[in-house]
Amino acid sequence: MFPGNFHLTEMINYGKYILRKQTQQIRGCSVCSFFRMVGWYVGVFLSSFTPSAEAAERLLVVSFSKASLSFYSEGVLVAEFPVVVPLRAEEPPKLPVRGLIRKVEKNPHWYPTKRTQEYYLEKRKIVLPKVVKSDSPLNSLGTIKVIIQWRDPIKPTARIHGTNEPELLALPPEKRHRSGGCIRLLNGDAEKLATLIQSGPGSVQVLYMR
Repeated sequence: MFPGNFHLTEMINYGKYILRKQTQQIRGCSVCSFFRMVGWYVGVFLSSFTPSAEAAERLLVVSFSKASLSFYSEGVLVAEFPVVVPLRAEEPPKLPVRGLIRKVEKNPHWYPTKRTQEYYLEKRKIVLPKVVKSDSPLNSLGTIKVIIQWRDPIKPTARIHGTNEPELLALPPEKRHRSGGCIRLLNGDAEKLATLIQSGPGSVQVLYMR
């Protein structure tokens, strides 16, 4: 089951059924009409939540309160990993936010923003180059980078990736609010996640929630 006993596949099928029904002429009593109209709104909501039935079959959920990442396939929890989530000030302005995984990169180079370069210089006394190679110990992306196409307001550069600071993942969940906007996993966990993403047909939907 999806979070909160939300069985997405069943609800999508029901929503599509309602959408088909609402195109037919409404007949009968006003009570029947009312319930059909309610069903139509449910269908519209579900269609907006899920771009396609294929995307809904696989879902990646990040819980900010639990600092965890869960991967579901056909409503079944397949894997769960501890993660580092954004600092409170760097969280999306409103949760939940939704998206689709667009690409998985292995051994990515890191292109730190000017803001990140300034932070490293001020706080860590480290001068970051414009391009940090994949094999550099300074590369904060680790061994995997997951690029997401977002559908809701969030930093466009928000990614899911590995880390060069594995000690942060040993902290309790309430102390893992430390990133500048991305979700970080242990490199081994990030590699397992990449395999899950690439092992099935269709898209993988992403949901960030409180």
